[in-house]
Amino acid sequence: MLVVEDDFFIASDLASALRGMGAEVVGPAPNRNAAIELIDKQPVNAAVLDICLDGDPVYPLASELRTRGINFVFATGYSDTVIPAEFRGIPCFEKPIRPLDLARSILDNTSASREVDVRANTLLSRMPDDEFDRFRPHFSCVQTRKGATLFHPGDKIDQIFFPLSGVCSLVVGDDPVAIEAGMIGRDGMLGASLLMGVTRLPMRCVVQIEGEALAIAADQFLARLRNSPRSWALLLRYQHYLHLQTTYSLLGTGAGSIEQRVARLLLMLCDRIGDDIPIIHDVMSTMLHVRRAGVTQALHILEGNGAIRARRGRVSIRSREGLEQVAGVSYGPAEAEYERLIGVALRAGGQASREGVDRAQPATGQDRASARHGLA
Repeated sequence: MLVVEDDFFIASDLASALRGMGAEVVGPAPNRNAAIELIDKQPVNAAVLDICLDGDPVYPLASELRTRGINFVFATGYSDTVIPAEFRGIPCFEKPIRPLDLARSILDNTSASREVDVRANTLLSRMPDDEFDRFRPHFSCVQTRKGATLFHPGDKIDQIFFPLSGVCSLVVGDDPVAIEAGMIGRDGMLGASLLMGVTRLPMRCVVQIEGEALAIAADQFLARLRNSPRSWALLLRYQHYLHLQTTYSLLGTGAGSIEQRVARLLLMLCDRIGDDIPIIHDVMSTMLHVRRAGVTQALHILEGNGAIRARRGRVSIRSREGLEQVAGVSYGPAEAEYERLIGVALRAGGQASREGVDRAQPATGQDRASARHGLA
């Protein structure tokens, strides 16, 4: 994503928002010539263009981008009436802008038209069709890049993410004293505290394994959720599960060995992304707040028991039963509660339970467990 903006602070905020949503930022470029040099050197999918760059109009650059097939949006301190007729219909944001809104618009305008199967996110797949349809037009699909921070401690949560793949962590504390308080993947949502009116959290959300997510502005989501009581109840049940997950993390931290904690972590990752887990020792040590050497030793023990196979940057699960025996009571109770309340087993590829279907879906007698929602 190319950022062309002569105001340093605006450019910096926009670049940060784009990176947080999974984009690779090119620039920022302060003028037309610098922008042309950048796109000559590397591929660019889209751009945001400040209309006035040190007094010079950006339209010649816009024409060049259009010729090259690069989508773009405008940002301006003036009304959109200043835009020439040939560029009418191009999205235009008037300053002061909200970087996240602008970033979302850019990503929406550059995403190739494709079907996104929201069944990949369990919570969305369990929403009744009529209620989900209220949210559908307001979702955008974004990339969640490894290491990106989706929100920082004290930030106002102004958008909600429903991961389709990958894994994110809710992290408490600052390095080197930091630990994972919650793991969220295709099973859940980021921003669930908004359901209880809590708009800021004293923790950060970090992408541990990259993937995709559906993003929606918090105000748009909450406005529609108020008229969707069954979906609201479903998401509150998820928030209850998230509290239980944290509780059993505490149990493992306080009473478990490093081998038990590593086994539980691998089981939770397996539940969200499958048996082949792309993760390095450093990330695991950060999530568990233990020394890297301790993680390495625990992996050797688990591999010796035949539960896993550890390779450089990847761990493959060979025996879930073996891992569950090592993890002990720290793994299982919270996951069983998720299945009971949400209606789908957490384990990757899990089946819907009859009890969960009846709780989550309207009492029409129709089993919607296999409902398919498409997002263009």
